[in-house]
Amino acid sequence: MIFDEEVINLYLSLHVSPENSGTALERELVILELLSRLVTRYAQERPELRPPGKEHGAVRKAREYIAAHHDRNISLEDLARLVNLSPFHLNRVFTREIGMPPHAFQTQVRVAAAKKLIQSGLPFASVAATTGFADQSHFIRHFKRLMKITPGEYQKNSKNVQYRIPSAS
Repeated sequence: MIFDEEVINLYLSLHVSPENSGTALERELVILELLSRLVTRYAQERPELRPPGKEHGAVRKAREYIAAHHDRNISLEDLARLVNLSPFHLNRVFTREIGMPPHAFQTQVRVAAAKKLIQSGLPFASVAATTGFADQSHFIRHFKRLMKITPGEYQKNSKNVQYRIPSAS
């Protein structure tokens, strides 16, 4: 039996991810992280990890792909194949260089796109579908977590901001 709080939390996160409408990318990264922690901490023969090197081009290409296709349910395997790295190594170098894993980056890109659509007056259900969230509640949960306000509050506040050109008089 393993009583490792971090491993247990990853396992629980994996267990509830289908209920939380996580993306394929997010679920794959949780599985990868869980397995990585188990092997690096508890395997009798622990593998040596290749240190991150100069994968800037691969990370840039992955980042650009996520930004261009944020509305799709991108898999880590497809992203890794695109940049010719293993999924595990891509996750490590992406996180190291960008400061967050690919699924978190995708969520931030989706929320940024959603902000523009909210300002244009699109209904929240349409915003959620257009930006790639599983449903409206999935969209609202992530929007609120990142923006610290609900989409409704954001919409209301963005309508209250009036831009005035100062008069020349």
